[in-house]
Amino acid sequence: MTDIPGILHGNSEAIVIYNNLFSLPKKNFKIPPVDIERAKLAKKIDQIVKEKAPAGWRGDQARESQVLNAIYPILEQDREATQALFDIIKNQANY
Repeated sequence: MTDIPGILHGNSEAIVIYNNLFSLPKKNFKIPPVDIERAKLAKKIDQIVKEKAPAGWRGDQARESQVLNAIYPILEQDREATQALFDIIKNQANY
């Protein structure tokens, strides 16, 4: 396992995002080359999901779309990366 940047300590959801950024399929999305920048991106994604995901969003197509639409611009409008990250987020219990 890679070392986790300090800004992510205590935030298990952001750590999961951080650890999975390299595995995302990419067309437009470019992963930041520096660890701290990747950590900031993971933290930003985590914050956006927590702010934008409506209650009871899992399994409700309209509400799931709100989550997808929130992360889409952050991933440079890369549909494949967005869908892959959404699947990771959807499987985390704390969202």
